[in-house]
Parts: sequence; structure tokens; C-alpha cells
Amino acid sequence: MPTSKTLVSLALLIFAVTSVASAGLSIYPADGPAPKIVVEQPKPLTYKVEKGDSVAVIAKKFGVDAKTLLAAKRTG
Repeated sequence: MPTSKTLVSLALLIFAVTSVASAGLSIYPADGPAPKIVVEQPKPLTYKVEKGDSVAVIAKKFGVDAKTLLAAKRTG
């Protein structure tokens, strides 16, 4: 006969497994289409270079490294 500790552990395990299995699951009514998701594109960021600015200084202001900033300048 299983002990109460074993039964409680088993119940918690079953609860945890079902919670993880349903996490992030979206359920939609069967009689209609799934809702449309609209993601707005952010506006491009502009920056006016001031006297004394360098790529490193500007990159630090925006929390990126200089290579990323230069790559964005080339593509944008």
C-alpha cells in the first residue's frame, strides 16, 4: 500500500506535468477563425550627431556595440 507521502508526491507530479503541457496553449472556438495578430513596426530611431560624438559614444548611449551601430547605419 503506497504511503500518503508517495500519493502526495504523485499528485504533485501529475499536476506539474499537466500544467507544463498546457502552458502557452491557445484555444480558439471551433466555429470561427483564429484571431489576427497585428504587430506594429517601431519607428526608426534617428540621432543627430553632435560635435565630439564618436561611434563608441553613440553606441554606448543606446546600449549597443559599435559594430552593431555601424551595421545598422549601412542597412538603414
